[in-house]
Amino acid sequence: MKNLSIFKAVALFSAVIFLQAFSAGTASAQTVCTASSIANDTHKVTEDGTDEWYCKKTPDELIFTIYEIGVCTTASSPDDRTACTALFTNTDGYAANLSSGASIPMSAGVTLTEGTYNTGYIIVDTTQKIKISHEFTNSTSARDNNTSSETSGKFCFTNGNDLGDRDSITCASASAAAASSTYAKIIGDGPNFNNDSIAYAVGGAAAQTTKIWVLDTQTSTTASSGDLNLDGGGNPQSFKAGSIRKYIYADQTLSTPMKITANSTGLDIAFNVQGSTSLLFRTPTGGSGPDGAADGNCDGCLEDVAFEGMKFAFTAN
Repeated sequence: MKNLSIFKAVALFSAVIFLQAFSAGTASAQTVCTASSIANDTHKVTEDGTDEWYCKKTPDELIFTIYEIGVCTTASSPDDRTACTALFTNTDGYAANLSSGASIPMSAGVTLTEGTYNTGYIIVDTTQKIKISHEFTNSTSARDNNTSSETSGKFCFTNGNDLGDRDSITCASASAAAASSTYAKIIGDGPNFNNDSIAYAVGGAAAQTTKIWVLDTQTSTTASSGDLNLDGGGNPQSFKAGSIRKYIYADQTLSTPMKITANSTGLDIAFNVQGSTSLLFRTPTGGSGPDGAADGNCDGCLEDVAFEGMKFAFTAN
């Protein structure tokens, strides 16, 4: 087998890994947010017998902190990357805004053996920064469920509060700069809620499996459940203050295996950015949602932003 120095080959063009955006390859029941979006039947989605009201929105800013990217001939895990080659590493993390498109420098001296690579992996921070702004035709209200306060106006935007606490949206009569809100939620139902396995389609290709772990170190899968906040029903909600859950490790089966040859010149990684977030409405008058019937407190108002989570795809060129 011949070794190929990808860094040297790419240097003739650009010694970077390109981070691109793609639209989800499968249809969603959600409707795209428009200037006239309200909590009505158009934006009602019923999941597992429960009604919710929301619309899809592409974020103005979606920042991931990336620690490592690599490719593997066979599936990897945090405990076993023997079949992998790291293409990018940064112990401090590299913040990349995926909504605007980004590129990161490939690690110096990287070499890959010619052959077929069937999976890719990426290590990112558990916290993502998301910024959203949206202009409505008519004045719209948002409610802070923690303070029971309301704001109104046709310009609505993230205010810097953490996503998931139902207080991340503010509305105003004049346009204002949106603040970056953060998202750091637990995923999966594996041991200690630290892993999950999902399948999704990328760019219209067949759905492929992505395995995800939430870790306290880049190589440890032994995180305890003692750092979780649980709601009354026992479902995992978020990390406690001071949690050591810092990393997300994701291993994806590539829909098309990546073939490295002497003519390979680089690597592209695409992230699902379009419609990857949603504006969430409170239950409208006459409706019944996750918390029961509408309670008369700003029924149908905006209250939060949801994030689908990390979805990515590797290709070689």
